Amino acid sequence: MRNRLTWLIASRLTVILILLGTAAVINLVSPAEVIVQVFIQSTLIIASLSIIYSILIKFSPLYTLQAYLQIFLDIILVSYIVYQTFVLEKSFAALYIVIVLAASTVLPRLAVLMTSLVCVFSYTTVIALIYYKILNHNLPVLTPEQSVPLYILAILVIGVLGGQIAERLQLSHIALTKATQNLASLQAFNERIIESIHSGLVTTDTSGTILSFNRAAEEITQHKASQVIKQNFSQVFGDQSENINFGPELLTISKPIRFTAICQSANGRQMHLGITASPLSQEDGKPNGLVFSFQDLTEIIKLELEIRRRDRLAAMGKMAAGIAHEIRNPLAAMRGSVQVLRGELELSEDQSQLMQIVLRESDRLDKIV
Repeated sequence: MRNRLTWLIASRLTVILILLGTAAVINLVSPAEVIVQVFIQSTLIIASLSIIYSILIKFSPLYTLQAYLQIFLDIILVSYIVYQTFVLEKSFAALYIVIVLAASTVLPRLAVLMTSLVCVFSYTTVIALIYYKILNHNLPVLTPEQSVPLYILAILVIGVLGGQIAERLQLSHIALTKATQNLASLQAFNERIIESIHSGLVTTDTSGTILSFNRAAEEITQHKASQVIKQNFSQVFGDQSENINFGPELLTISKPIRFTAICQSANGRQMHLGITASPLSQEDGKPNGLVFSFQDLTEIIKLELEIRRRDRLAAMGKMAAGIAHEIRNPLAAMRGSVQVLRGELELSEDQSQLMQIVLRESDRLDKIV
């Protein structure tokens, strides 16, 4: 309603220019013409009212009441102009039709019909005042013009048509408001979904310029969305030309591309990201960008490396145990044999010492394994 009232004020200012132009032309043709004074007076009144209307729109939320007030004052002003011009045998009753059309843009259907009736009443009242010389007794008695019934009929017809226009405008406004609300709700719903996803989500155009950056992407990369939007993908995620190429080749992508990338966060931390790139298509199915969804796999990769290290250590331990077992068996046999020989044979002192060395070193080797 506020925008329509502003448009109505602007249209009224256009009427001011038309009146001034008409007054200037008439003044050139007939400088003494009284109608020039009427137009100048009307121009000053309209200009003053337009200033008041602009102030009311800015400081008062009662837009419907302001619309009724503006239309009512327009009817009074047009009645004054019609009175003066009718006396001068120049009828401007068509301005009533303009008022009805203006009312159809800001008022409901019933109010437009009432406006047309008020215009007819005002017009016939002006004619009666002139015909019966109630307002100005110095003028000769005038015979009502034959065009008066045509003006009355035109005002009523325009009132009916304007009422239908007003109804359609109102229905269109309601439908537009509802569609706007639904669109805003859908947009907010989609934004909540995107922000609620725990995976990072980034959209780019065909040249790699980042268009959106969700909250999870901010948390993973430590980059602010306001800082990376409009930047190139490679400035945030590094050179990934081995995995994805922007440009004409992007138009040939028909299915998601998955790859792992090593990147650096804003605070310098090295990250392993699991990235899936999917084509972002237009309504006609042609890709006009990419959607990247990614997760931080750094901790998972660290865990995998730790598991692999432990598996290797376990394998080495198992192998060492097997080797130790294989060493102990022949070592025990050798030690037992030496002990048997030492007990059965008569050995010299040197031989006995050698036997003792073998037993001692075998015990030492047994402790090692």
